[in-house]
Amino acid sequence: MKKNRLEHIALNNYVKPNPHTLVTQSGKYVTNGTDNDYFYEVEKYYLGSPTNQAIIDGYTNYVMGDGLEVVAGSINIEDIIDEEDLKNAITDYKMQGLVLYK
Repeated sequence: MKKNRLEHIALNNYVKPNPHTLVTQSGKYVTNGTDNDYFYEVEKYYLGSPTNQAIIDGYTNYVMGDGLEVVAGSINIEDIIDEEDLKNAITDYKMQGLVLYK
């Protein structure tokens, strides 16, 4: 009788680094981790993990909704920022571990 092998894929092994521990001050400049590459590492994890990317993209779509609107006033928000730039700003904000609400 042939034995079946049971294998698993560990999707939850990613541990988000604390950005405050990566900030070091050397001389008169503040760097973000070794070789000032923290933000590149975060982007690498975003592009390299389909689960992480799906969560961030879903969050971006949730925040975007039907777009922004000005509640009080006569400002046209599309004159200030277009939809693609807004989406990129929300994605970058969430990718860096920041929260848009309190």
